[in-house]
Amino acid sequence: MEMITRRDGLYAVSLDKIIRVNLPDDADPAMQHANAPITQTLIVENGSRSSIVARTILQAKDFSRFFPAQEKQERMQDIAWEVMFSLLAMDRIVTHLNTSIESKKATISEDYSRYVTGASPPPPPIVEDLELQFRSAVLISNHAVNTISELFSVFFDVNFRRGAFDRITSWSSQRFGKDDVLTLMLEGDHRWINTWGEVRNAFEHPKEDYYVKVNNFRLLPDRQIQIPTWQLKHPKLDLFRPQDLVGQLRIHQSNILGLFENLLVLLVDKAASLPVPVALIDKKETDRDPDCPKRYDLQFVIPVPPKSK
Repeated sequence: MEMITRRDGLYAVSLDKIIRVNLPDDADPAMQHANAPITQTLIVENGSRSSIVARTILQAKDFSRFFPAQEKQERMQDIAWEVMFSLLAMDRIVTHLNTSIESKKATISEDYSRYVTGASPPPPPIVEDLELQFRSAVLISNHAVNTISELFSVFFDVNFRRGAFDRITSWSSQRFGKDDVLTLMLEGDHRWINTWGEVRNAFEHPKEDYYVKVNNFRLLPDRQIQIPTWQLKHPKLDLFRPQDLVGQLRIHQSNILGLFENLLVLLVDKAASLPVPVALIDKKETDRDPDCPKRYDLQFVIPVPPKSK
């Protein structure tokens, strides 16, 4: 589907996997072996059919062509690849959690009354390593968001601390105006970015009034069994009510991917010098190519000369 050159080799993106190819002189630069082979390394078993792959590295490749400077293209690709790996890792954690939760739900439903009746019913089965996996998903997602923030230094002569979206929003307001679409988008995304940043920070620096509580399957006082949830105790945020663990992670994953895509669109529009107009088509999910479901389609618009009278 696509060949992408990176500093450590040529990456072939097929429908279902990504393979790095190194030529003999690349794999054996000292030429110590006369018959050195062309080496192939399987990087991930996700290819262009994965929406994460299509909407990160392949989408970024489309946008990078508007920047002739190779350094900018490489930096944009580096960010896209890091976001891709983070989201793939997060997706595998969430998928595994969801599978485990559904399996335990089926087990509980087979003998539901056993876990809800009596003075002291036995504890329901639990998802193993639930908190460990939730912590991992939070840390990985935080890394992805911080990596996305580095896009601004690719397009503009600015240098923000990784993940400092509050400062980035302030900079956008001063440079482009408080009513600019970029500023408004950043302000809108600030709530969920800040929330998950606080979850990560509360894991790492817990206090009496600032911590994360992860609940496995548990029996509630009304004798209903609650599916796995998380809670954030925070002196300023009202987030101590139980949140659907898998559902919220899915939303978070979708928001991260959307943030990356939308910033590509807005920053390229503001920073690139386009020789001809470019049409941006935001395709509905049902209209995307299943073999490469990129969200945005870019098409050069060739001006039609006016008819002579």
